[in-house]
Amino acid sequence: MHSTADVLAGLDQESGDAFDKEPYLGAPLREAILDERIPRTRLMDMVHRILRSMFAAGLFDRPQIIRPIAAAADARVAQANEEQAAVLLKNRAQLLPLSRALSSIAVIGENADVGVLAGGGSSQVWPVGGPAVPPRNFNFPGPVLWDPSSPLRAIRAEAKGARITFCDGADPALAASHARAANVAILFVNQWNAESIDANDLRLAGNQDALVARVAASNPHTVVVLENGGPVAMPWISSVQAVLEAWYPGARGGPAIARLLFGDVSPSGRLPVTFPRSISQLPRRELASPDIDYNVEGADVGYKWFDARRLQPLFPFGYGLTYSRFDYSNLRVRQSKGRLDVAFAVKNAGGRAAMEVAQLYLQLPAVSGADAPRLAGWQKLFVGVGQTRNVHLTVNPLFEATFDPNANDWNIAAGRYRVSIGPNEREVARWAWITLPAQRIAP
Repeated sequence: MHSTADVLAGLDQESGDAFDKEPYLGAPLREAILDERIPRTRLMDMVHRILRSMFAAGLFDRPQIIRPIAAAADARVAQANEEQAAVLLKNRAQLLPLSRALSSIAVIGENADVGVLAGGGSSQVWPVGGPAVPPRNFNFPGPVLWDPSSPLRAIRAEAKGARITFCDGADPALAASHARAANVAILFVNQWNAESIDANDLRLAGNQDALVARVAASNPHTVVVLENGGPVAMPWISSVQAVLEAWYPGARGGPAIARLLFGDVSPSGRLPVTFPRSISQLPRRELASPDIDYNVEGADVGYKWFDARRLQPLFPFGYGLTYSRFDYSNLRVRQSKGRLDVAFAVKNAGGRAAMEVAQLYLQLPAVSGADAPRLAGWQKLFVGVGQTRNVHLTVNPLFEATFDPNANDWNIAAGRYRVSIGPNEREVARWAWITLPAQRIAP
C-alpha cells in the first residue's frame, strides 16, 4: 500500500503491513472516515466483501478441525518432486550413476552431513522437527534454513560397502586431503536466494569456487551438487567430472540426491532458465542495481536474449542430461481448425528406462520482427528401453503471434514458420517448415 486512500481503488485488506512504509488501515482508516475523506459506505463494503468470502469458504458453518499433518506422505511427494526436478548438467565419461562397488567416497560441503538448503521468502516452510542447524538472518525474506535431510546419511545408505568420509569444506586443504584419498569426491556447494532480493553476482558465496577448484585438482572424479535458486557461474566446470543442479531439494532432499547419484532414478529435470557463461552475456551487468532498466531486451526475454544475439551460454534453456539416450523421428506438422498440430516419435535408444522432456520451438518469419525461436510446447514422458512413444502437441495461436500495441491486438504474420523439436532450445533433433496465412487475434 501507498496510502489509506488505496481502499478507494477496491482494496479491502492490508496484507503484509510490516513491509509497507507505515500502517495505512486501522487508526488511519478510522480517522479518514471520521473526517469524511473516505465514505463510511466504503468501510461497510470492505467488511461485506471479507465476510462474504469467509461464509463462502464455510468458516462459520463448517468450523475447521485441527488434524495431524500427513508429514510422511508430504515428504514422499517432496522427494518425488526433487527426483524429477534436479537437472544433470554434466556427466563426463558417464561417471554417474555412481557404482556401488566404490571402495571410498569423500563427501564435502557445508552442512551436507545434516541437511539441505531451503530457499527464502513465502515458499519457505518450517521443517518438521525444526531446522538441521540454528537458522540465521531472521529479517525478511529470511531466515536461512537447512531442512533436516542429510545427504551424507543417504549416501551411506546407498553405498554400504564404501568407506565414506566427511568434511564441511571450511578448510580447503583438509577438503583436498579427503578428496585425494577417495575414489570419488561429492562436493556440495550452495547459494541462498529468496524473493524480494537480487543476487549481487553470479559467483558462489565465500570461497566455494576456490574450494571446488582445490578439490577437483586433488581428485579428477569430482561430482558437484548445487543447492541454489538460479544461474551461477562455474569457473571450475572443465575441472569436474559431473554437476547435478539440485535447486532447493526440500524435505527429503538427502535421499533424493543420493538416489539420483546412484541411479535409482534417472535425472529428468530441465533448466527453466539459461545459465550464462559470465555476467558479460546478460542484458544488465549490475544485477543488484536499484535503478533497473526493464526495457533493455524488449520482447527478447530470457533465452530469447541469447538466441537473438547469437550468444553461446554455459547451459541453454531446457537443457538436462539423463542416464539414457533418445532419438526423435516422424515429425509431422499441419494446420487444423486454426491450430498448429505437431506430431513426432521419441525412442529410448539407451540402456535404461528414463524420462525425456520433448520440446517444441517455433521460429517466426522475418516479417514478424521476432528474431528468436520461442518455446511453443513440451511433454515429459517415461520411455522404456527400446520403446517408442508418440507425442502430439497443439500450439496456442498466441505463440505464433506478435503484439501490436497501437492496435491493441495480436497478429500472426503470413509466411513460413520453422517448427523444431529436440531435448532443449539449442539442440534441434528434427525440423520442418509450414506456411501460415495472416491472422488477427483479438484480445
